[in-house]
Amino acid sequence: CLTHDCTLRCAYCYAGEKRKVVMPFETAHQAIDFAVARHNRLIEGDRFVLGFLGGEPLLEWALLQHSDAYAAEKCKAAELRFARTLTTNLTLLTRERTEWLKARDYWCGFSLDGTKAAHDAFRRYADGRSSFDDCLAALGRARDVGLRGEIVAVVNPSTAGTLAESVRFLTGLGYAVSVNVNFLASWDDAACTALEGA
Repeated sequence: CLTHDCTLRCAYCYAGEKRKVVMPFETAHQAIDFAVARHNRLIEGDRFVLGFLGGEPLLEWALLQHSDAYAAEKCKAAELRFARTLTTNLTLLTRERTEWLKARDYWCGFSLDGTKAAHDAFRRYADGRSSFDDCLAALGRARDVGLRGEIVAVVNPSTAGTLAESVRFLTGLGYAVSVNVNFLASWDDAACTALEGA
């Protein structure tokens, strides 16, 4: 978790209140050293997976790149195959970053909740603006360069009735879709019925 800060203010975010807390480089080194040293080949084989999360990890691009290089070096010394993952809200995924991630064979979780209405119901910028068009454009850049990953959509009680429409929309964007239910929300009978009907 590179930072607790984020470009968005998603109403259902599991990470809680956003704050400008960033992992120091030394802590990143210690975390990677700890994980590599305790990698259990009997259970995990020779594949070591490092996943970047946030907040929005792309806010700390230099730290991400540095941590990637450090982990690659440690894995090589330990004779481990290094696999990389990133979960991003897409708002900072530029062409340059997309190509960098593709070159290192990242697997990405792209957060996009469905149609514009479903997405903007919860996933807006800190100033309240829609993030939908920016996210869609970034996803197109990822698809164009062949960046691997899947769309991660969250369904909430108020968007449950439009889930089928959102899934139809998302499956047309060139990626597999994973739908996660916001279990922290209050699901009344009407919302549960809407979800079952979707």
